[in-house]
Amino acid sequence: MINMRKSLLFKIMILIMLIFPICVKAENKIRFDVDSANIAPGGTKKFDIIVDSDEDFTKVNFNLITTSSYVGFYSVEYNDSFVRNTTTTPGSNYELESKTPQKSGTVVASVTLVSKEGAPIGSEGYIRLTKASITQNQLVNLENAQLKITISNKLSDNNYLSSLESSLANLEFNKDKLEYNVTVDSSVKELDLKATAEDASASVTVSNQSLNKTKNTITVTVKSEDGKQRVYKVNVTKKKTDKTTKSKVVKTTTSNDDKENNHGIKNGWYGVLIILIIFLVVDVLYIKKKH
Repeated sequence: MINMRKSLLFKIMILIMLIFPICVKAENKIRFDVDSANIAPGGTKKFDIIVDSDEDFTKVNFNLITTSSYVGFYSVEYNDSFVRNTTTTPGSNYELESKTPQKSGTVVASVTLVSKEGAPIGSEGYIRLTKASITQNQLVNLENAQLKITISNKLSDNNYLSSLESSLANLEFNKDKLEYNVTVDSSVKELDLKATAEDASASVTVSNQSLNKTKNTITVTVKSEDGKQRVYKVNVTKKKTDKTTKSKVVKTTTSNDDKENNHGIKNGWYGVLIILIIFLVVDVLYIKKKH
C-alpha cells in the first residue's frame, strides 16, 4: 500500500511538471502600431515598429519588404537607444543593437512610406516585417507582421485611441470610454500617460500632466486626418498622506498585461487542479477495485 501511495505521488509530480509550462504566458512579437492605413497618391505616412517581449532585449533584427507597386520606403528612423549595424545588414535588412536592455512595448524604429504620384485609387498592398528576431539571453524568433496599405484620396475620420496607459494608475482602457477616474499616491507630482491613436494619420495631444492639486483633470485630444476631434479625460485624485494606504497604491501600478498574465496563470492552475482531482479519483477507485 505504501508503494502504491509513493507511485501515486510520483505521478502527480510528473503531471504538474508537464502542465505547469502551459500556464505561463509568453509574448514575443514584432508589429506595426496599426494594422491598416490609407495613403493618398503622392502622399507620405509614418508608422512605428514595436517589439513586445516577455523579457528585456538588447538586439532586434527584421526585414522590411513591400508587395505594392505604388508604395515604397521613404525613410527608416531608429529609436535613439539603437544603432544599426551597417556592415552586415545592407538594403532591406535591419540589425539594431542597444547598449541598455529594452522593455516590452518599445518602439524600435519608425518607417515613413511614400506613394507614387498617379497611383490608382483603390489599389492595395502590404508592408511586411519578416525574418524578425530579438536577442534576450538567447536568440528568439518573432512572428512576421504586416501593414495593409490602400491608395485613397479619402481623409480618415478615425479619432479613436488604441491605447491609453500609465505606470502609476490602472485605467482599464476602452476606446469608447471617454472619461476615467484614478487615484494616485500623494507623493506623485506628475502622471505619465502614454496615448496612441488607432489611426496613424491622427494626431494626439496630451495636456499638462502635473498634479498640483488634490483633484486634477488631464485631457487627451485625438484629431483625425479630416480634422474631427475626440477628447478623453482622466480625473486624477491624490490620496492624503496615510501609511495604511500604501499597499493599495502599489496595486495601481499593475499594468493590464500583468493582470492578463496573472489571470491566465490562475486559470491554468484551476485546470491543473481539476485534472489532479480526476486523476486521484481514478487512481483511488483502481486501488480499491484491485484490493
